[in-house]
Amino acid sequence: MATRRASARDGIISMLVVVVVAGGFWWWTSRTPDDLVSADARPTASATPRPTTARPTSAKPTTVKPPPPGPTSTRPASPRPTSTYTPPSFTPVKAGRYPVRRVSDGDTFSIDDATGTQLANVRMIGLNAPEIAHGVAKAECYGPQAAAELRRLLAGTTVTLVDDPRAPMFDRYGRRLAYVEVGGRDVATLMIRGGWATELHLPSAGPSVRTPTYLAAQAQAQREKRGLWGACPARPDVTRAT
Repeated sequence: MATRRASARDGIISMLVVVVVAGGFWWWTSRTPDDLVSADARPTASATPRPTTARPTSAKPTTVKPPPPGPTSTRPASPRPTSTYTPPSFTPVKAGRYPVRRVSDGDTFSIDDATGTQLANVRMIGLNAPEIAHGVAKAECYGPQAAAELRRLLAGTTVTLVDDPRAPMFDRYGRRLAYVEVGGRDVATLMIRGGWATELHLPSAGPSVRTPTYLAAQAQAQREKRGLWGACPARPDVTRAT
């Protein structure tokens, strides 16, 4: 009886072995090419990169500095054009002979150069004539008559300018200051003697070498009441000098 049980058990074990071997053979022969890929070559869950969230850093933003200025040009700046024009009244005028262009009033006129171009305005020194009308300012007593007389004396003539060593070349209006002679005669003496103007000298400069002649001519005009001395009620010798 025991022998039968051992034989039956051995038979069962042998059948199990045959079944296992036959199943393994069947599995091996039925694999596809994909099954032949090595398990090591297959991606694993750990090989898949996980998305990461970038955390803000505590670094302070940097300030972008402007680039340093480039090299400056060494080219000299172009000079600005300057005017070479000089007003005629400030043109340096030497003493000498000049043709008369136009008479402005009883003690002022303009002269031309050799080309006929206006050169300067001349204010005679040694006398003061009454003013003519200027804009809204009315003419002073005997001003128009004095201007007319000087035009008569200088019209179409060539005058000689003589410097006073104690007087500046120009006054504050840019007029050339000079003694004026025409035909060898002193024009200031003629104007003062005829009562068209009064003697004038600056106290700061003192009397000139011609002052005695002018004062004598004025005294004669006063005695004879010539010109403004007989026509004007106010004292002409205190008229402002311009």
